Amino acid sequence: MKVEFNTLHWDNVNQDMLDAHKSVMEHFGIPVNYHNVNINHGLWMQSVHTNSTSDVVVTIEPDCVILNKEKVS
Repeated sequence: MKVEFNTLHWDNVNQDMLDAHKSVMEHFGIPVNYHNVNINHGLWMQSVHTNSTSDVVVTIEPDCVILNKEKVS
């Protein structure tokens, strides 16, 4: 089963928060597609789902930090 993680952030995101998110996800070995586009969340999600070839598409906010990999694997 192919799973992908996606997150959307706009130009005004706090870069320290985004770097911390990337660091945590890398620590857990979870690859994330980071999308930096100033677009409505719904339109972005529709585009991600339409263009995905994965079986499961996960959207995660950049301020949502995973504390336990077993909860998402």
